[in-house]
This record gives sequence, C-alpha cells and structure tokens, in this order.
Amino acid sequence: MEYGIMIAGFGGQGVLFTGRLLAEAALLSGYQVTWYPSYGPEQRGGTCNCSVVIGHGPIGSPVIDRPDYLLILNRPSWERFAHDVDAEGYVIYNSDVVKPSLGEISGCPIPIPASELAAEAGDERVANMVLFGAFLGLFGQIPTDHAQRSLRSLISPKYENLLNIDLKCIDLGYGYGKNPKDST
Repeated sequence: MEYGIMIAGFGGQGVLFTGRLLAEAALLSGYQVTWYPSYGPEQRGGTCNCSVVIGHGPIGSPVIDRPDYLLILNRPSWERFAHDVDAEGYVIYNSDVVKPSLGEISGCPIPIPASELAAEAGDERVANMVLFGAFLGLFGQIPTDHAQRSLRSLISPKYENLLNIDLKCIDLGYGYGKNPKDST
C-alpha cells in the first residue's frame, strides 16, 4: 500500500522542510519513501509544494495526482490543490489563514488554527509543525518518537530553542489529528 502526501504553501513557510521531515520519519519507521519538491525561482514568498510517497515496498513514481493527505498552509495552495485530493483523503489546513468554501473539495476537511497554536508554543511562523503533528495523529502509522528523532537530526543543536518550539507544535497538532470519519 502507498500513501501520497502533499504539502503546499509559500516559500519560507517550511513546506520543503516539513516534507523532508516526514520522509525522514517514515524511513525511520521502516517505510520506503520518495520526496519530491516543487518550487518557483523565488526563494521566499513564491508558491511551493512537495510530494512525499510512503509505501511498504518499492515506489514506482514520486508524482501524486490525487493525494491521500494534503497539508495546506495558505489560500493560494488551497485554490490550487484542494480539489485534487482523493475522495477518501484528508485536507489538513491552517484555518487561521484559509477560509474555504467547503464545497470546493472532495476529501474530508480538517481545519486547524495552526498559526494560533504555533504562537501559543512560541513562534507563529512554525504553523507547518502544527499541521505535521496533526498529520501524524491522523495517519497513525509513524510514531511520534520517530518524528522527534528525525527533527532532532535535521535541526542543528545550536537552534535548541527552535527545536523545543517545533516539538511543542507537533504535540499541539497531534491532538487535532483525530479522524473525523471515526466519529460518524
């Protein structure tokens, strides 16, 4: 079985970092993984996204047409990708900046006040980690300690304060990662 995860937002929002973190955590959990970044020539402020495919066996292609999970950090990414999610998939989005018309998507929307929660943890700029934590809770197949170990390996020890904020954000997001389909 393969799972396609897409993360989308502006450059500078940690989109590519989140994808790499997911790929590292999935590898640590025993999965086969591809990570495929896509971005324009702008370094910050331009749109970017990345695709991560997680599977139990060899992965044939890193390209995702219909993501099973979609993490959205801004409105332009919602407009571009929300309608592509699989009908049985999930759209985890930052409800502080994305105010969608829910009729726009076929998957299950999961609004999370990611900027607010990140600010509560110490830095609203790391809303990506809140969405990542929510994904972990929803996906349920990558242990949080694997994600934490991967995060520690990707962030230099000299940025311990940022690491601690990221870890708090993951924990805060994890609590939002309950499957809304389970309550029906």
